[in-house]
Amino acid sequence: MPGVNIIARKRRWGGYILSGLITLFLLMDGIMKLFKPAVVVQSTRQLGYAESTIVGIGMILLGCTLLYIIPRTAVLGAVLLTAYLGGAVASNFRAAMSPFNVLFPTVLGGLIWAGLWLQDKRVEELLPLRSGLSSPTSMDCPAVSAAARDSGNSAGPVDSAPVRSSN
Repeated sequence: MPGVNIIARKRRWGGYILSGLITLFLLMDGIMKLFKPAVVVQSTRQLGYAESTIVGIGMILLGCTLLYIIPRTAVLGAVLLTAYLGGAVASNFRAAMSPFNVLFPTVLGGLIWAGLWLQDKRVEELLPLRSGLSSPTSMDCPAVSAAARDSGNSAGPVDSAPVRSSN
């Protein structure tokens, strides 16, 4: 089906564009932390961190972003960026910052994963989007299918651990 390939290609390019824009933002943020302009120092102090931590935080951000850029390590980079942004949410929440400052890292983390989801079929399989709240079946989830196969139950997931006999 030629139409499917066009859709897949457009979707992949959409993911590249989304990931590229996010990457530019993260690189800019990390590089600014290395040069420590006044706005970065002021923001860091408002969050309760010493000025001496700024360069280290910037290096961590740049390292995670570089892993995200490299296709072979993109998922690892996304996991590490998610952790980094979780720290940003916690820091902003602790410092009683505005709701925008608390929610922005969460949205950014979602966009990081959305970019990968659009680019890579394996990420889509790892994070499937479903309509409705139906329980998973072996058709929906490879892990459920494997659990059902291993237990001999083809109807769905195993509800309890296997029972061992005392003999």
